[in-house]
Amino acid sequence: MDLALWGFGLMASHGVSHVLSIAAVGYRLRRRRPKIKAGVQSPSVALLRPVCGLENFLEDALRTSFTLSYPRLELIFCAEEENDAAVPLVRRLIAEYPHVNARLLIGRDHIGANPKVNNLAKGYRAATSDFVILSDSNALLPRDFIETLLGCFGPRIGIVSTAASMIRPENFAAELECAFINTLQDRWMLLADVFGFGYAHGKTMMFRKAELDAAGGLDALTTEAADELAATRAMQKRGLRVKLAPQPVRQAIGRRRFSTVWRRQLRWARLRRAGVPIAYAMEIFIGAFVPFACALGVVLAGRMPLWGLLAYVAAWYGLEYAFARAGRFPVTPRMPLAWFTRDMLLPILFVGGITGNKFEWRGKPLSAASEGQKPTVG
Repeated sequence: MDLALWGFGLMASHGVSHVLSIAAVGYRLRRRRPKIKAGVQSPSVALLRPVCGLENFLEDALRTSFTLSYPRLELIFCAEEENDAAVPLVRRLIAEYPHVNARLLIGRDHIGANPKVNNLAKGYRAATSDFVILSDSNALLPRDFIETLLGCFGPRIGIVSTAASMIRPENFAAELECAFINTLQDRWMLLADVFGFGYAHGKTMMFRKAELDAAGGLDALTTEAADELAATRAMQKRGLRVKLAPQPVRQAIGRRRFSTVWRRQLRWARLRRAGVPIAYAMEIFIGAFVPFACALGVVLAGRMPLWGLLAYVAAWYGLEYAFARAGRFPVTPRMPLAWFTRDMLLPILFVGGITGNKFEWRGKPLSAASEGQKPTVG
């Protein structure tokens, strides 16, 4: 058996998937976003945003809640404690925009292991609108955010969600987080949606309230540690599917620590492995580690000159650069190094995802649960 031929074959197959995924998702990101024309007869929408402490650019993100163009908006912020550091900021913004139908609810509920869902429970009970959006506090919402989400709904759609892209990185660790999320995870998430296999993303989820009530309300989002996976399964059981909005919502991240970036990626890896194990098993083949290792092996076997390896690497990241530009993702001088570092870390992350269940979310120890098992705290 000629191992060099196998190496060339893997290089070619990965190269083709790289090109096709970038072309398909890049085209999608450049398309005009569908949206409805909002008016007094439009459905009412409740936007629920949980807050828990302060983080980079939080005021910028929360302020976008008040500048949305949708006319029939019910804006509800949720905090567990009066002394939460984010509460004064929310109160100040509500006072600054008195024309917006906004309120802050404070209280502690426990309906499951997921802290975010527990925080949102009081807001969900208070919401009276036709549609409900659960949106993380750090998401920067575009002015036509609600019109765009409503424009994605159809008769068999149970959830409209969005991918999330990272912007405003201020150090290399933050650029590494951009590398993991923007041009890799977002790309494959949006590609799956192109083929009708969309899964919700917890950054933003929009439901018909009556439909989610019929599925069990927010309790249905506590059956797994990841609320987006629980929500996806709840809608699938009702014969409905998830649709991703054409473009991600943005999150400004500023400075990051490497340990923070790694813990977050490890948490998501373990949640994906527990929630969608078959799809997770395929993750070892994404990224550039496998084709680069094959190319290096072919070079060491004397079947390809070193410049061939360098040309392959340059073409790979040249396409990723083109994709980043098409998606309006941040591209810094160090981004190629961040992409390469990410790809070399992917096998370690993959192993970490299958060798444990424990992770931490906002200081709370949690455990990922496989399908059919209840997640636990601690």
